[in-house]
Parts: sequence; C-alpha cells; structure tokens
Amino acid sequence: MMEFEMTLRDYFAAQALPTAVKINTLQYNKELGNEWFWDDEEDAAFAANVAYQLADAMLKERQK
Repeated sequence: MMEFEMTLRDYFAAQALPTAVKINTLQYNKELGNEWFWDDEEDAAFAANVAYQLADAMLKERQK
C-alpha cells in the first residue's frame, strides 16, 4: 500500500485548482473568443502550474 503525504503547499494548490481552471477558461475565451473545454494534458499542466503558483503566493504571504 502506498502512502501519500500532503504538504501545506499541496493543500493550498488543491484548494486553488478551481480558480486555476477558471483562469485558464477566461484566458482562452479572451484570446480565442471561443468557449473553452478541457482538451488535453496541456490544459491540465497549465491549471496545475497556476494552482501551484497561487499556492506559493499563499505560502509567501503566510510568512509575513
């Protein structure tokens, strides 16, 4: 059985993921003028990247 540990960064990223998907949707709609739909691994990678950027920002603010 595999055990997984979730860091605070992982937790924040998971909480930020819906916002990251929304950001992806808004950016896509603005650039292409189309309705965005989940398409491929590139979309998933973008959303994950944004989620972790938001998590890193939260951790940075937390240390102030």
